[in-house]
Amino acid sequence: QIQHLDIKPQNLFLVYNHVKVADFGLAKDFEGARGTMTGGVTPVYAAPETFEGYLSRFTDQYSLGIVFQELLTGTRPFTGGNTKQLLLQHLNSPPELAPLPETDRAIIGRALAKRPDERWPSCTELVRALRGAGVSPTVVATVVVPPA
Repeated sequence: QIQHLDIKPQNLFLVYNHVKVADFGLAKDFEGARGTMTGGVTPVYAAPETFEGYLSRFTDQYSLGIVFQELLTGTRPFTGGNTKQLLLQHLNSPPELAPLPETDRAIIGRALAKRPDERWPSCTELVRALRGAGVSPTVVATVVVPPA
């Protein structure tokens, strides 16, 4: 029941073939469906509920959905230029998912649901859904073989 509360590219490290999460300064261990926020969040990646002063077991999943889109496409689903704009977008605006491959849009859209209980049951389920959607053409690398 630990929520990291600061999932962002700067806190994810590729070690061999695994992603490791670092910086547990905001991490919170809680029981039940809801907990209280007691610290700052990174507004670009923060779930709507954090702006309302609480967290859920789905809070990190929202941030992970944003990170997924950013790392895959170079764009974020919310593009506010300041904290107030980001807060309003996270609370009220639909995410801009058009840059994602079509097969990923509904999956990430669910991870970015405004209501935490409408998100995937777990981050593991989110990842399974993305894997099941197939490899996106934008992810397939081109291998260039130099002439012999």
